[in-house]
Amino acid sequence: MNHTPAYPSFTITGLLFGCPFATTDRRCPLRSIRRQTPQERVRWLLTLSSPAQHELLAHHAACRRQRGQKSALRPAPPSPAVLRE
Repeated sequence: MNHTPAYPSFTITGLLFGCPFATTDRRCPLRSIRRQTPQERVRWLLTLSSPAQHELLAHHAACRRQRGQKSALRPAPPSPAVLRE
């Protein structure tokens, strides 16, 4: 069953492809999903209900609050303009 994302899909999609922190917390519900192929991750996302999306984002927000002061953020990748130079 496909659901229309209730939250910005780019937020959840970004989390599917990596943790914003330098290391992923072992309790992260997305750890196992990140081991799947990109196509499988997107297919999985499209099956999530609105409550499941909300739960993932709430977990992420709590993790950021908890880890925000303790862990370094992962450096942002270079912008496409820098890569073309």
